[in-house]
Amino acid sequence: MIFKYKDIEYYIIEAVFPAEISFLIEHGWGNGYVRIADNHEFYGLDCDDIPVWIHGGLTYGTNGVYGFDTAHYGDNIDRWNEDRVLDETRWLAIQFHLRKSIDYDDYVENYRDDVLYNEKIHNREKKLERIILKNN
Repeated sequence: MIFKYKDIEYYIIEAVFPAEISFLIEHGWGNGYVRIADNHEFYGLDCDDIPVWIHGGLTYGTNGVYGFDTAHYGDNIDRWNEDRVLDETRWLAIQFHLRKSIDYDDYVENYRDDVLYNEKIHNREKKLERIILKNN
């Protein structure tokens, strides 16, 4: 599912490794991504040039989509379950919206409730769209 916080879309994807190497790679549940418009000031920048704090740093960036993974040393499914990956992705979306880095405590204290509220509204709108499409 794609979520949106103001001008930033964000989503998570479960990491799936081939069985023959899965046991070799300790990793969390998955990866988190944000998608930005082509007029956003970070569009086209290299991951290392974007001023955000995120787990392991940005590890993906192309065509306005930027993201992080949970396949770093010490990552595991207990620490990086689906809920934690989604919350980290919310934090990333806030930073892209603000166009600056904020620490995690600032996110929790000042932005998390707003993001969660926006997710609820977005989910209701999508559900309503599906009902309308189904009935037409």
